[in-house]
Amino acid sequence: MKTVTVTELRSNIYRLLDEVLATGVPLGINLSDRKLRIVPVENAGEFNNLKV
Repeated sequence: MKTVTVTELRSNIYRLLDEVLATGVPLGINLSDRKLRIVPVENAGEFNNLKV
């Protein structure tokens, strides 16, 4: 997982988001002593909402 600072995220947000979508690899973000993660979400399949 690639990790960036908030400043780098701010400067390159569109490129970084495109990279996450293209590769499927999460992006870690360091915000002082806290951490965030941006992950791609799988497309919902047509059968995911079926009740059994």
